[in-house]
Amino acid sequence: MANKYITKPAKISIAICTRERPIMLTNLLKSFQSIEILQNVDVQIDIIENHTETNLAKLICNLAPSLPFKINHHWEPKIGIPIARNHALRVARESNATHIIFIDDDELVAPQWLKELWNTYLQYDENTIIQGAVASLINTTKNKHLHQLFQRGHKKTGDRMQLCATNNVIVQLEVLKKHNIYFDESRPLAGGTDSKLFRKAAQRGIPMIFCADAIVYEDIPEERITISWLSKRHFRTGLTYGEHYRATGAGLMFPAARSWDLFRYSLRALTYIIKLNKYKFQKRWLKICRTCGRILGFFHYRIDSYKKTDGQ
Repeated sequence: MANKYITKPAKISIAICTRERPIMLTNLLKSFQSIEILQNVDVQIDIIENHTETNLAKLICNLAPSLPFKINHHWEPKIGIPIARNHALRVARESNATHIIFIDDDELVAPQWLKELWNTYLQYDENTIIQGAVASLINTTKNKHLHQLFQRGHKKTGDRMQLCATNNVIVQLEVLKKHNIYFDESRPLAGGTDSKLFRKAAQRGIPMIFCADAIVYEDIPEERITISWLSKRHFRTGLTYGEHYRATGAGLMFPAARSWDLFRYSLRALTYIIKLNKYKFQKRWLKICRTCGRILGFFHYRIDSYKKTDGQ
């Protein structure tokens, strides 16, 4: 399949930013052993080790011969997800890559993942950002009643998106350079910097499209299977949303409207408690957490959520 907009040979950098997760990274890299190869496209894997000391050289060297792509190991000693992601953008450009794919170190790729992501990209203007699907993989019976809350909503291939994330996304490097878009390093441990980047892209009119068939599987660590962790994640997501609306000049009607949402969600949560509907109560509770985050984020409340790394 050819894209009429692509005027030079494509080269893809698959960027994986990682910190203190050697087992998860190993599992991710091993999942590449079964991947379907693209024709006439150069592909490389760029590992950005984000740690105060480098520890992954031996692991990567041992796995490299079994992988279908060249793998490069880079070290970023300054801690912070946006710092590591900006490092990934730099090394991709320095290697003359035309496109970058971001995936997370706690994921596994399906055999057809890369081919589906690329073929979907080729159907659109080359400036288009394509977001692939992420399915949660939970290998524990702990708190089984919470498992469904980790699954994302269903979308169809071709659906327009308002926002993307770096957990499975391809973007042309030139479009980021053209619009001077990069990851905000001002709060490197706070999280939500990928949302900020893609909001900037949306504001500049860059289209974002979903691909349901380009699937990666997120390996959820057992320690995350708690309502406490889910609550914090939804609250953190809300903070980023509220901060964005403050930055775009939203007035006090924004927190006022969210306060009304909070009241409505709380009433509905109360009815689910009375009806003993635990699942629907938990879903409503997470909406309450996200809405609280939106209100507080608007008023500059901040937390550093990524001081500690979950998983192994």
